[in-house]
Amino acid sequence: MTVVAEGIETREQQQDLARRHCDILQGYLFARPMPLADLKQLPDLLPVGFRNIKKGNSIH
Repeated sequence: MTVVAEGIETREQQQDLARRHCDILQGYLFARPMPLADLKQLPDLLPVGFRNIKKGNSIH
């Protein structure tokens, strides 16, 4: 099972969830919401599973 934490806004939250082995973190600490086209421009910064969206694949 992959665990996703949403709403990360502080480094303390990030560090706490990393210590708890959370798989994916997302929130304003990392980036504001953006259109998919903009997200696809960031493949080297994204987790491996998300890189596939640039190729048109699903992230599920």
